[in-house]
Amino acid sequence: MKAFFSYSNKDRLLAGKIKREIESYGIDVFLAHDDIEPSAEWAEKIFKELRACKVFIPLLTKSFYKSYWTGQETGIVFSLKKLIIPIKIDKINPQGFISRFQALTMTETTLKRSCRKLIQTIASDPKTAAPFRAALIQKFAGSDDFNNAGDNAELLVAYEGYTVKQVREILRATKRNNQIYRSWKAQRILKRFLAAYKQKSTIGTRLIREFKDAIA
Repeated sequence: MKAFFSYSNKDRLLAGKIKREIESYGIDVFLAHDDIEPSAEWAEKIFKELRACKVFIPLLTKSFYKSYWTGQETGIVFSLKKLIIPIKIDKINPQGFISRFQALTMTETTLKRSCRKLIQTIASDPKTAAPFRAALIQKFAGSDDFNNAGDNAELLVAYEGYTVKQVREILRATKRNNQIYRSWKAQRILKRFLAAYKQKSTIGTRLIREFKDAIA
């Protein structure tokens, strides 16, 4: 799942911190000044990323509204009807195209907490709920050590609403990835997750039988 982070270059250090926090949830965040290769055609690359993103996150600061590019990005994404979640710094409110969107207030000290609220919005919005869960599953499937597998499992089950297909993907990843299969923490979390899923759906029982060797 892709997110487009719109910001003034003067705020690049803060933007980088926010990007890293959001990416810890498995979301691929496009940060123009970091991610555009010097040889790439600037406007074409920006437009391509705006079309591909599921969520647009403008970082509202005093510098944001002085930037030519942020205004262009905001206008384009508004016309594409993407999910827009503004982050405001120093009481800078959304203006123009995005004035009707409620902004998350953020400071350096509340960065992690504000990002959690942003993720909750992404997880619950109809436009992004499914791709967000797919991103969590992909992050879980790529676990590269026992501790990482446990942490990713914990993050995975923090959100509900997985489809039968997605639960199959979770179990398939557990079966294929030895780091997950042999992680005591991941196995404990997945057992609770499956027990709860079994109570909600008769399909859950069938899935557990189908992947009985995925859970140690």
